[in-house]
Amino acid sequence: MLFFLQGCEEESNATPTEVEKTDIVTEKGESKAPSLQRELDGSLALETVHQEVLTLRSGQTLTSLFEPLGVSAQELYLFAKLVSPDIKVDKLKSGVQFTITQEHNVLTKICTKSSFKTEICLAKVGSEWHREDQNFDVTSQLATASVQIESSLYELVSNSNVSMDVFNQMMLALSHFVDFQRDIRQGDTLNIVYEVLENSRGERQVGELQQVALMGQLHQLALYRFTDKEGNSAFYHKDGTLAQSFLLKTPVDGAKLSSKFGKRHHPVLGYTRLHKGLDFSAPLGTPVMAAGNGKIVHASRAGSFGNMVKIKHNNGYTTLYAHLKGFGKGVKVGKKVKQGQVIGYLGNTGLSQSRHLHYEVHQFDKAINPLSLKGVSDVQLTTREKPQFNVWVAKLDALHSATVSMTDVTQITEEE
Repeated sequence: MLFFLQGCEEESNATPTEVEKTDIVTEKGESKAPSLQRELDGSLALETVHQEVLTLRSGQTLTSLFEPLGVSAQELYLFAKLVSPDIKVDKLKSGVQFTITQEHNVLTKICTKSSFKTEICLAKVGSEWHREDQNFDVTSQLATASVQIESSLYELVSNSNVSMDVFNQMMLALSHFVDFQRDIRQGDTLNIVYEVLENSRGERQVGELQQVALMGQLHQLALYRFTDKEGNSAFYHKDGTLAQSFLLKTPVDGAKLSSKFGKRHHPVLGYTRLHKGLDFSAPLGTPVMAAGNGKIVHASRAGSFGNMVKIKHNNGYTTLYAHLKGFGKGVKVGKKVKQGQVIGYLGNTGLSQSRHLHYEVHQFDKAINPLSLKGVSDVQLTTREKPQFNVWVAKLDALHSATVSMTDVTQITEEE
């Protein structure tokens, strides 16, 4: 069955099988050529093989895509079951490609990429369809970049070649320690090291951020990603201390702090009262992240708060996110969320004059200033893990030139 998988690659360095050595047209063409030499009635049989790449267009369904090939609804139902849960056929995006193979005008094989590392092929053997997965070989390079901040981190990603995926990972790592509105100064420098992955088909993708160092007027901070003996990956300080606070100070990227914690004159109600949280101004629809691991206890309209999410955390903490435009995928009461998970989108619902996120932190039902949260942890790597960590830190610190330029990185596909 492996020859079915090899046959669905558009480009391959692998040695073709005898079938692949035939004169097969690979893009919307047809060729009649000698197949395997078989003696049928004393003569050489000619076999028609047709291979084509089908692309799902906007608004098109799999039924309309495959119906001209004689694929029945029952077969499509079987296909959906075979590729699940790796591919959800009812949620395919336009642009998804299927490499199909027909023999004597009969569909015998369908291949499509399920992830950066895997391709799924459905091959017909007799009257039954079978699934085979091909895992691509993936190599990894370390790439570095050094970027000087001219105005803000938000404008940095807007006006430079920094990959959005790398930027988001960097923001999440630093958000435990840095108030992006008040702590960043013009001239501060960001040094980063990250992975660039390449599979055996020559496709590239940004991988995980491995190091971020903020060299600035208020911070001299270096964080290193490391995977412990249990397979958990996290950022650590150079001394091996876990670099992760319990709750994020700023649960929205690239936002401007528009209102602080404390007493203020309410612009709508017209009187002075305690402002129990922080307000962050950002473009409408900006993703809002869960400040920490926890369980959702509210996810719906809440009077003057508009669309609101409330999360219960350990140690008596709760966080509140108000005036949301909408809720994140799967955000429902009772669901568990992880730190950094998108729970909603910045909006202007409820008693609000302009688009913003209202963010509150409570401990044992008492409101506290989110900016007072300390990004300090006492979790340390074990004595057995520390030597390996030190070697890794030394390697990252020694990198001085990028293996892939930032311009190249913007061309890399950033897949989910």
